[in-house]
Amino acid sequence: RNSSGVIGVLPLLHVKSRLSGPYVTSLPNAVCAENDQAARALIGQAIELVRDSRARYLILRDSFQRWDVPGLVTDQSHCTLVASLRDDPDLMWKRLDRRVRQHVRKALDSDLEVLIGPQHMEEIYPAYSEAMRDLGTPTLGRGFFRRLFSHFPGHFTALMVRAQGEVVGGAFVAKFGTTLYNTWG
Repeated sequence: RNSSGVIGVLPLLHVKSRLSGPYVTSLPNAVCAENDQAARALIGQAIELVRDSRARYLILRDSFQRWDVPGLVTDQSHCTLVASLRDDPDLMWKRLDRRVRQHVRKALDSDLEVLIGPQHMEEIYPAYSEAMRDLGTPTLGRGFFRRLFSHFPGHFTALMVRAQGEVVGGAFVAKFGTTLYNTWG
């Protein structure tokens, strides 16, 4: 914050894990600041929070930038994949790995129903919550998604997949510019 108002945010979650001990993690692409100085100040405060809360470490999930900050170790074992979409669907199909094409064919033959829209959030949420629990990942509450859809209409939506009337998959997707981000799902 400066005299003109908020110039950056870094949403963080404190996770209590029996496996790895307590840690602090950001949301994906969470360093959101007007300038480098503000971003570094946020990261510095996050490091202080880790120390003060006696967490073991900080996970900074930022696929846009590698932060060179003293005391911060970069681990690039996780990644974000970006695919440029072409006008030619046949070319896109050929670019997919053979195993991916097999999975797509199987899904197409499975008579799945795909529904898109924020109105499906309530129906997807239990499957999302269960999947996150099974992965040991903190679950964001329903209210978080309700507020996202309410405050940023047109930028967030829900994708739901049903098989024989039962929800079998889904995701909460962010849309910015010409890019879709499968952020939660």
